[in-house]
Amino acid sequence: MNRDPLDALRRWLVTEGADDSAAAEAAFRQVFRLVPRHEPPAAFADRVAGAARGLRPIRGGTLWDVAWLRPLAGFALLVTGTAALGLFVASPVPDVPFLVSMWAGVVSGVAVRLSQLLDLGLSVWMLCSQVGEAARAVAATPPVRLGLFCNAALALVAICGLRRLLSPREERIS
Repeated sequence: MNRDPLDALRRWLVTEGADDSAAAEAAFRQVFRLVPRHEPPAAFADRVAGAARGLRPIRGGTLWDVAWLRPLAGFALLVTGTAALGLFVASPVPDVPFLVSMWAGVVSGVAVRLSQLLDLGLSVWMLCSQVGEAARAVAATPPVRLGLFCNAALALVAICGLRRLLSPREERIS
């Protein structure tokens, strides 16, 4: 059995070029039999297992878990119940269809405004996300990192100089 990895590699490349998939597969296995196997250290495996044991499952939040949704739904039910009670208790109800259409118009108008407000909030959020991603990409380049470091060093020197100018009495030369 030949243990030269270059011969096994050449044999695999030749069989791969000849479109003989069974021989190419066997030659490929032979190439990777020569590759030494390294097991991870036991301490690494213990750390990974310990970290996996400490993980808690992520609970997927539902829409009902949003803090403001429950009070809003309760308020909407209370207002709807009060309006329905007012319709049924009032003895001479002059124009019930008008009141119902007015109530439906108000509720649909509020829903449309809320939808527009949420859409505006999401578009602002996406814009902020894109600006943050662009800033992260720019700050990750080495010249910008060097420039930021130099600016920070210059700012520290300027602060020290400003402190010396503003309080000359505190420093005494002996």
